[in-house]
Amino acid sequence: MKKNTVSRNLSYSLLSNIVITILSILIILVLPKLVSVTEYGYWQLYLLYVSYVGIFHLGWVDGIYLRYGGKSLSDINKSTLNNQIILFIFFETVLTIILLFLSYNFETKQPKFIIYFSIINILILNFKSLIMYILQSFNKIREYSVMVIIDRIIFLIVFLALILIKKVSIEYLMILDIFSKFLSALIGVYYIRVVFSFVFKFEKIDFIEVYKNMSSGIKLLMSYLCSIFIIGISRLNIVSEWGIATFAKISLTLSISNFLLVLINSIGVVLYPIIRKVQKELLPSIYLAIRDVLMSTILLLLLGYYPLKYVLNIWLPDYYQSIYFMAILFPMCLYEGKMYLLVNTYLKCLRKEKILMKVNIVSLLLSIFFSFVSTKIFHSLNLAVVSILVVLATRCILAEVYILYSLKIKSYNDIFYELLLTVIFICSSWFLSPLLGSFLYLIFLLLYLFLKKSKIVNSLVMVKELLKKEI
Repeated sequence: MKKNTVSRNLSYSLLSNIVITILSILIILVLPKLVSVTEYGYWQLYLLYVSYVGIFHLGWVDGIYLRYGGKSLSDINKSTLNNQIILFIFFETVLTIILLFLSYNFETKQPKFIIYFSIINILILNFKSLIMYILQSFNKIREYSVMVIIDRIIFLIVFLALILIKKVSIEYLMILDIFSKFLSALIGVYYIRVVFSFVFKFEKIDFIEVYKNMSSGIKLLMSYLCSIFIIGISRLNIVSEWGIATFAKISLTLSISNFLLVLINSIGVVLYPIIRKVQKELLPSIYLAIRDVLMSTILLLLLGYYPLKYVLNIWLPDYYQSIYFMAILFPMCLYEGKMYLLVNTYLKCLRKEKILMKVNIVSLLLSIFFSFVSTKIFHSLNLAVVSILVVLATRCILAEVYILYSLKIKSYNDIFYELLLTVIFICSSWFLSPLLGSFLYLIFLLLYLFLKKSKIVNSLVMVKELLKKEI
């Protein structure tokens, strides 16, 4: 990798995700003003269902990412990769047709079109994910970033057009979402056109390669599915117990909280191929450096809750319940951010997908238990929302403890300090006035930053050197 390539890739990835975040903010803040709470709930339900379609590639995509990550296109057999892509498209197409046929007689409380559009995403979104993962694997971050930006820009342009002609509806938005993903995938195909030969000749080795990719990626897929079901189970129970309107309000809070995670994930896209090439003896020090920078940044960003709460109260008065729960769900950025950027990246680089899967399965079981108790036994929406954060924090702590043990790092005190600051933030935000609450949290945050000042400064220097270094 040439010098400054890492920094350039990081810039591309951050730029693309900053654009996505800005466009998403516009859509998330404008859409609830244009449609009813119930319609917005159906839109969020569609997005929830779509987040599960990754199960239908059976680890194929993840396996390609794990096995090819860090390599260049010149290092691989292009004919084999070409055949993988063709077989993947055929498999997903057949699966989509079968499920559309089966869903025709499927009874559901929600409108049928939500199910149909979600199933179509099995082909479109999974194909797009395959192309994106191939670009990431071969370190084509600029091309990956363009592909991601085009997707959201197309969506925004047509969304604004629908607003101008006063034709905004959930059905149109779902069609637009699928259309923008499809065009984005085609752009990605253009970027990897050197792979395609369009010679449909399959040999035994191609199917062996399919098996290897699926067997490598299935653990990572199961981990990913468990991670989204952790929140998904609670959301489905909320819509079942309190209806689509309450579901819409909780989903709005989760969408706002996810803004920060999008930016964090953009760094993870670049970080994975870097960590894979780092010498093993440097992994512990790099882990601590990234951890110090990441955690101090997220803890500072939590201060944005207070002005955001004020603005949303004015802009979306019908969603006061969403703003009320933001005090609980905002800190999930702390644990999900660390999980996405650091924990997942290290476990994948250490090829500990099985550990990641186990941690996520345990967390999913906890989520099912807490969600059942809070919704079915106590019928408490407050408890249901709190349980989401508790499970996410538990998952992150369990996985991080394993990494610290594996890398022989003695930094367990930081886990406690972050947990303490999370509790202080929630309590000060929920039980005190915004002014007093922000002041109290700021005092404890400044104390934390003062105690870790030298470590944070050293970590910033190390991260900067990592990004500049030729590896």
